[in-house]
Amino acid sequence: MLEVSICRRYGNSDRLLPLVIFYYKETLIPLFTAMSNKRKVVSSDGVVFEAELSILKKSRVIKELLEKETSGVDSAINIESITGDLLGKVLLYCANQPVYENKPRVNRRLERTPDVMSSFDMEFFNVDPETLFNLISVGIALKIDCLLENSSKYAAHLIRGKTGEDIRQLLEISLDEQTSKEPDFLISDDEEEQQKEAEQDVEMK
Repeated sequence: MLEVSICRRYGNSDRLLPLVIFYYKETLIPLFTAMSNKRKVVSSDGVVFEAELSILKKSRVIKELLEKETSGVDSAINIESITGDLLGKVLLYCANQPVYENKPRVNRRLERTPDVMSSFDMEFFNVDPETLFNLISVGIALKIDCLLENSSKYAAHLIRGKTGEDIRQLLEISLDEQTSKEPDFLISDDEEEQQKEAEQDVEMK
């Protein structure tokens, strides 16, 4: 189709081959390269995202998965146990982080403190406690170091200088269910009587 359209316009001349080569280099190669640099990601509830490989590789789990793939494989990556809403937030966060060599957190010095976190980070992590803990969990599960470090810093920033009661209210931890629950085990009348007899024997000795 490409050759026919060029022939109609320019005829069968010596200019045909250079034009085809030029079109291939300037249009098709960048297009194929852009397509190969992206991959579809599917959440646990079936939401499909398309992200650049540089973003996905900020997860050491996904990076190792991609490195093990054979050439030519471009199937979607299924992320289990992470909903579309949460996965979208994670991809957005990774897209706004600088590219650096993703190394394990062990023995790596933290470069920033909560007081100097970026305005983007402070706004991004300003969510309800459940979402914040989910983001921390995703950072652990997918080994996304920048997400894990900064979400943990923000959580530490929230509870710094607060009392136990303040933290309970901040994290919306309710004690009502715990206090209303029955004991995990019950002692029957016979067992209670045997326990009393055993205690009396100990006292007599």
